[in-house]
Amino acid sequence: MELLDDYILQTSDKSLILKENTAPYASNREFKDGMFRLLFSEKRAALELLNALEGTERKDEGKIEIDTLRGVLYRRRQNDLAFRYDFSPLSVVEHMSTWSENMPVREAAYVFRVYEKIVSDRELYKEARCPLPIPRLYVLYNGTKDKPLETVQHLFGGVRPDPEGNGAMMEAAVKVINVNLHKGHPILKRSPTLKQYAQFIERVRSHIKLDRMNRDEAILMSIESCVKEGILEDFLRKHGSEVINMLTGITLEELYEIREEEAEERGAKKAAEEKDRKFVTKLLRENWAIDRIQELTEVSKERILEIKAAIGA
Repeated sequence: MELLDDYILQTSDKSLILKENTAPYASNREFKDGMFRLLFSEKRAALELLNALEGTERKDEGKIEIDTLRGVLYRRRQNDLAFRYDFSPLSVVEHMSTWSENMPVREAAYVFRVYEKIVSDRELYKEARCPLPIPRLYVLYNGTKDKPLETVQHLFGGVRPDPEGNGAMMEAAVKVINVNLHKGHPILKRSPTLKQYAQFIERVRSHIKLDRMNRDEAILMSIESCVKEGILEDFLRKHGSEVINMLTGITLEELYEIREEEAEERGAKKAAEEKDRKFVTKLLRENWAIDRIQELTEVSKERILEIKAAIGA
């Protein structure tokens, strides 16, 4: 199976790139990661998130396109988004529900992988400098640990200089934003979609903690109540089956493979129907009896009559 590893939302001229409980539930423990990426892989939501992060008011959804990073290294990453609007910086966004001090390492590795994608080998060895979008690295944290509203992690922040006192010649900084609903970060006001996502996660946790539901029950109850109350309503109505599949353990890679298989099946069915239509049309024009056509082709009598009416036979 070919793995769908990471979405990249980027412009047509190449660039914004946009993851509790140990009981054996049917629901996928990392459902939040897949749901987050699916939610913000839609152009409208991606542009809204970009504007919220960068403090901009860009309007044209057409300048953000979706692409894919593939590779063994990233096959488990379901929590990253990347996007750029026009000639703006390359923004890499990671969703995290588990706190880690290694976020800058992951982000730096990811952004260089993206540069490999958007810069061809031919351009890389030219004498003239390759134009690269400036990277801006973000982590949206919504775990249960009590963490600051906002913090910055540095790639070499905890590394001591060498014996000569020389520090690193390269650095990367990641802005970590706490998007838990009760923290009330201003970004939740700037991005209604992100706020509604935070409301959904908060509701799941509340059902588990206060109502003593297991995770499966809490997730399904939260989906039902959020749709009724208009929280992520359009997304949940449009992608309800995908979300349920994520909750019951199917990976996003498998989901997209299923979609491709379904598209192939629809195409094959349509081709077969067209072949039948042409054959039935030929027989009707040769004045074959409807019962005889039905027996020969196994096309229903109703369909044969529809074709007969359409050709005026």
